[in-house]
Formats: sequence, structure tokens, C-alpha cells
Amino acid sequence: MTDPGVVTVNLLVGRNKSGKPIFEEVPVEPVPGSTGVRVLATPGMVLNVAAGDVIEVDRECGSFTTLIRGGNVGAHVFADHELVDRFMSVIEAAGGRLDGRDEGLSSFTVPYGSGVVELEKIFNQIVAADPEAEWYFSNVFADDGTPLNWWL
Repeated sequence: MTDPGVVTVNLLVGRNKSGKPIFEEVPVEPVPGSTGVRVLATPGMVLNVAAGDVIEVDRECGSFTTLIRGGNVGAHVFADHELVDRFMSVIEAAGGRLDGRDEGLSSFTVPYGSGVVELEKIFNQIVAADPEAEWYFSNVFADDGTPLNWWL
């Protein structure tokens, strides 16, 4: 993050081959009366968290505990940005918003229930346009593939 007015935390993504931790800097805001912070943008690498979630962060190691789900689904789309941009107006019309980008990655937030099914169709169209493209919801499934069911 380059904006000096934005509060950020470093969340643990994982570890490299030598065991060194890899972090992602994520924008947050303090939650009054809580030890938690509200995530302002769905991360591009960290899984199981999306914009709107309130999390408690161990600032020494970057691990976090979700205190409150914000009702949003995160989605990661791995495709050329120009291809994703061709679908941006329909993504936004379905309730999605672009939260961040890195080389070949676009990170989206989708309010649960407002357009998740429609966005799933749109993301599948991106993959159909480029067989090397991939996408997935970033906070719907646990590491073992079972649904997190936070929306129930």
C-alpha cells in the first residue's frame, strides 16, 4: 500500500521453500470497542477472508482469526487484465467490485446473495475466452475443500 493514510496489516500467505514467511499487506480499519480490524479490500493471496470481515491479527506472525463475517464473497481471477476488463461492466452490474490487481490476478468482492451466481457465470465466461485463465472463490472453502458455510 502506498497511501500513507491507510492502515494496513501484514497477513500470512504461507511460506516459501526455505520456510520464510510470505505476507500480504491488507488495508483495514480499527473496530471501536474491539481488538479486531475490519478488512477493507479482499486480499489477492490470503485465503478465507474478504472485505468486510472483522478479524483479529497476531501481528508477530500474521495469522488471523475471523471474528465476524462481513457477508461478502472474495473471488480471485487469474487472467490477462485486458480480458478481465472486457467483462468489468457486467461484473459491476452484478454487484462485484475490483479490489486489487497484481500481475495476472484480479481480486474481487461480491456481496453474498446479490450476484454470486451471476458472477460465477461471468467468471466462467472469462475462462471460456481463455483456457489458461482460472478463477475461484477465496473464502468459500476450507483448505481441505469443504464448504466453510459461513453464509448459512
